[in-house]
Amino acid sequence: MKVLLADDEYLIREGLRDNVPWAAHGMEVIATAEDGEQALELARQYRPDLLITDICMPFMDGLELVENVLREQADICVILLTCYDEFEYARQAIELDVLAYLLKPLEREKVYEAVEKAIGLLEEEQRQRESETSDFAG
Repeated sequence: MKVLLADDEYLIREGLRDNVPWAAHGMEVIATAEDGEQALELARQYRPDLLITDICMPFMDGLELVENVLREQADICVILLTCYDEFEYARQAIELDVLAYLLKPLEREKVYEAVEKAIGLLEEEQRQRESETSDFAG
């Protein structure tokens, strides 16, 4: 499973990349981005299974990024990060059906819980696709 990390804060971006045991979960960080436009290009190029993005980034905010990515790849899992505890951001995240909405400073356990939830969802979707494929083949 491929992961794309997007955050304009270097320490957050690199901390997520280096401190989550991605390989142990069968995942790989395939790219990181420091702004929304770069993240959108990388999402189009790599088609990640999981997008973890900050809301407040230059050039294109995380909510706009998620809207664009979902138009092209409806099956992606999204975890949103923010330092703003504002209802409007949470409301928009709910409308976009994001998997998790995490407040900064990030708590390691909450990040792990969100990643494990994403893995479970992605594995279930993969099992369903395989089942549908075998139904057609059989």
